[in-house]
Amino acid sequence: QQLDVFGNPLGCVQGVPDSVTDFDSSAVYSGYYETARCGDNCTEHTIYVPSDGVCVQCPDGMHALGVGALNCSSISPTSAATSSAPYTSTPLPTTTVGNSTSGSGESVKTQIATFGDCVLSLDAAFQLSSEGTCSTTAGYLYLDGRGIKSLAPGVFTNMSKMERLNLGCNNLAALPEGIFAPLTKLQELWLDNNDLAALPEGIFAPLSELQELDLYKNDLTALPEGIFVPLTELVILHLDANILTALPERIFVPLTKLLALGLGDNDLQALPESIFAPLSELQEL
Repeated sequence: QQLDVFGNPLGCVQGVPDSVTDFDSSAVYSGYYETARCGDNCTEHTIYVPSDGVCVQCPDGMHALGVGALNCSSISPTSAATSSAPYTSTPLPTTTVGNSTSGSGESVKTQIATFGDCVLSLDAAFQLSSEGTCSTTAGYLYLDGRGIKSLAPGVFTNMSKMERLNLGCNNLAALPEGIFAPLTKLQELWLDNNDLAALPEGIFAPLSELQELDLYKNDLTALPEGIFVPLTELVILHLDANILTALPERIFVPLTKLLALGLGDNDLQALPESIFAPLSELQEL
């Protein structure tokens, strides 16, 4: 099924079977969407509505197990209330901490995911933070479409064996220096559909095992020449749909294993003559 992927109002839908573990980037860019699983707070046959922090039950017959974001494609959170089929909304669990920002004297955080025994939450400013003992075993963390605006320092501490991290379809305008430092085993990182205007030069320094990096549809106007130096294992890189006007001549030198590179829909006027020379394995451009 096809839809305007990045205009999809429904976000993530629970129900993708465990056998579906790969996010098919090529399908997304063709207008097809296969979601990852929702956070643990939403059950099967529900959709998560980040703006309201609730799980909404799909009307009968509107959900097909394993389809993904299209499971409730005939409804939206606002139109569901007028549908002839019933639905329910259940607020997500909240964690309260001190240092008041609310009338009750407490600051309220909304839990949106877990990783091992670690709880990841959003505060009222949509900053992502984590609490508890995070898992040291391999795993995936899907945080796409949650309305995240910023990342608290140390949010990924003790998640050193995480293999996949999806932060796509949020509202991130910047990445704190060192934010990915604990993620030395990360293989796939999705930052697509955010508002990133610049990247700190060493932001990817710890990610020596990274194989896929998705920066599609941000607001990047330039890239530091050494931004990809640590990423010698990278095979897929998406830089499509940014505002890039030029690229440093040696920016791709470290990427000798790269198979696919997306540069479409930018403002590039010219490219250095030898910019692609290091990419001897490149199959798609």
